[in-house]
Amino acid sequence: MSNTNGDELVLDRLSYNLQPEKYELKIIAPMDGHTAGYSGSVVIKVYCEESTKSIVVNQYGLEIDPNKVWVRPFTESKEKLRGLKTEIKEQQEPHKYKITLLEELKPKTYYEIRIKFSKDFPDFRKTKSGFLRIEE
Repeated sequence: MSNTNGDELVLDRLSYNLQPEKYELKIIAPMDGHTAGYSGSVVIKVYCEESTKSIVVNQYGLEIDPNKVWVRPFTESKEKLRGLKTEIKEQQEPHKYKITLLEELKPKTYYEIRIKFSKDFPDFRKTKSGFLRIEE
């Protein structure tokens, strides 16, 4: 598919090679009136249908530490498996996050993708923006 400039159009989403099976989302949002933001993590269990070295996820304005992103084979045992080596690339689109793996995900295999994130509201103390305001 191409756009009007003739450049290749990339439709990024969680790769079509990967089928999400389960999401575990944890959000910590201190509501003390002083903290301006939240943090959390998401663990996505995916089934790999075809080999891939690239995973693209949607993210809107989140701060993601590349050192807090990992991908590993899924296991239900408590055994610790090593994560696959990743390389995080800056995205041209501001709402996408791309994880490039140094080794391919194997087909017909389940994997876990874990991403830790945070979001800060720098003008919170002035505007209370981002939180519900109740006025009496």
